[in-house]
Amino acid sequence: MVSPSSHVLAVRSSPALSGILRSVRSWLERYPRVAWSVRAGRAIVHFGPWRHLFRAAIRVTRPRQPGGLTPTASLLAPIDVAEAVGRLREESVYVAGVLPPELLARIRAVTDGLPVDAYTHANDANADVQALVSDPAILSVLRAHFGCEPVLLECTLGIVEPDAKGRDKAGPQRWFHFDFGGWQSLTLFVYLTDVDGSAAPHEVAAGTHQRRGFRDAVRSSITDAEAYRRFGAAIRTITGPAGTMFFEDTEAFHRRAAVGRRRVMLNVLYASHRGLFSHGRPGLSLRRHLTAAAAATTSPR
Repeated sequence: MVSPSSHVLAVRSSPALSGILRSVRSWLERYPRVAWSVRAGRAIVHFGPWRHLFRAAIRVTRPRQPGGLTPTASLLAPIDVAEAVGRLREESVYVAGVLPPELLARIRAVTDGLPVDAYTHANDANADVQALVSDPAILSVLRAHFGCEPVLLECTLGIVEPDAKGRDKAGPQRWFHFDFGGWQSLTLFVYLTDVDGSAAPHEVAAGTHQRRGFRDAVRSSITDAEAYRRFGAAIRTITGPAGTMFFEDTEAFHRRAAVGRRRVMLNVLYASHRGLFSHGRPGLSLRRHLTAAAAATTSPR
């Protein structure tokens, strides 16, 4: 039986292993062909027909908590779990509602003043973010989707905005791509600013998580022209007011659209299990940044 403490999910990162993985990633960045080979090999293994056997084994060894399918004492408005799971399986994305105004205001009191960056371990730095990522309503969707107890792999706060000349800094997130975290994963995205078509909205080719041929599996991304030619009307642009929450199976092709003004988004990655590479992404932790910023404002000049 899973202990009650598992209701509070935390990113488990080994400092030693994280350091090794950072070194490996840095080395791979210098050798793009080797990096491509590593990712392609992982993708071929991940998308093979045996994946269903591993998923079944995980459900047996990590059974979901008894009674875990009914949300209780949630901070959020009720989420229709059956509808969420059905939409995720068919369309790869499900908009789950909006954060309560009070919760959103407390989180934004921290995030509105942050400079552009990608901050890791956001839940460790803020009690409200921790409560959100461990909320019973969120866990109910995860348990029903995975069929087992979920684990939290990453909790990242991403902030983007145009540069001083109003330009968007192009990067991998601007290209249609897919991600995979373990044999089964699901991401919760939360907009912490109002997001319209000019504020770097998230775009997803709905349903493309169900189709992954060999050629797609070994490529890290595809061009916009190919995405629109192949997926056309299936490409959805997710917009909404600050507090908008949506789940996504990011094995579907997705990207960040162009940024014309500031966007702040929480990116929370859950999985059915924790693997060798599931120890959080490298980067600046939100707690470390906030501590340094507080020290800078109180130090004598």
